[in-house]
Amino acid sequence: MAKFFADLIDDVQSYLDDDGSLFLDAYVTIKLRAALQQVSEYVPYERKVSFFIESRTGIATTDTSSALVDATESQFLSTDVGKVVQNTTNNTWAIVTAYVSADQLTLSKDIMVDGNENYEIFNKGCSNRFQINIEDVTDDVGPEEHGVIAVEYPIGTRRSWDIDGDILTIDVLRVSDSKVAEPATNTEVLVWFETRQRVLEFADLAGTVNGTPSAGATTFTIAAVGSGTDVITEDALFTVANVRGTYKIKSNLTLSGGGGAIIFYPGLESAPANGAIVSFIGSTLNKEMERLVTVLTASKTALSKTINATTTGGRETVRNYRDELAIVLNELERLKNRRAPRVSETFPRD
Repeated sequence: MAKFFADLIDDVQSYLDDDGSLFLDAYVTIKLRAALQQVSEYVPYERKVSFFIESRTGIATTDTSSALVDATESQFLSTDVGKVVQNTTNNTWAIVTAYVSADQLTLSKDIMVDGNENYEIFNKGCSNRFQINIEDVTDDVGPEEHGVIAVEYPIGTRRSWDIDGDILTIDVLRVSDSKVAEPATNTEVLVWFETRQRVLEFADLAGTVNGTPSAGATTFTIAAVGSGTDVITEDALFTVANVRGTYKIKSNLTLSGGGGAIIFYPGLESAPANGAIVSFIGSTLNKEMERLVTVLTASKTALSKTINATTTGGRETVRNYRDELAIVLNELERLKNRRAPRVSETFPRD
């Protein structure tokens, strides 16, 4: 079983032959967080995230000011807020600022002046149907741009891509229409990222969905996570029973009575049932990585305390911790070199 954050703190203090009186938990915590970040640069955690193509089209049915009204298709969603609308007749653009109904969205500008123009909807920040917005992936590491190492669209078909800021463009000739319809259209994109290694700083690894959030939702109320006021930390990963995908907490949440509203990304792949089990991923480290993180943290902790002080062991103590640090970094370099090298590939566009 993977170790909790508190277990790793204990391991570090034990490695330093300390009962916590010299190397306090709070101080070791700072060094442990830094060590996790450092090892991630050598051996990142590969994580796949689902995104969805946005390519709905239609014809406006009225000229309501600063609004997009389409009573014919009735295809708008509450999750459309923030997306981009292009009036393709006049080549004018606006952002969705509010959801009114399945027939109407509020826009940032009055671009449907005649009420019969053609329009197309794109993802937030995007300007065509081949693009997705990856701005919520903030835990990427490594040399690859935005940490992206692979893209699939449709699922199972590798694609080439290009990144400009937070916008990823998939190099394909065509994409499916994302119009709300049955059966569901093939619009899911899988993106693999190299991200930080992490260990949860709270001990309760399960809770339940309280309510009935819809597909695409990026928040819901979680319940039954312990019984107190633990903090669900930013970057924590979790899964939801009978819902595909892994989700990441976007901001810290201090629980009240074991519950509270979590904010996460990406949006839920499907709607979970009330009471569905929420399972947090306690650690992304394997046993070898746990050992290296422990020694790395201990060496950095000890060096920062002893480098400018006379210790019982004298100068030899500092030298020993430096040697330990060098050994760990060499082992991390070995693990890094053991990974398959990235090669440039071009994939079919059709």
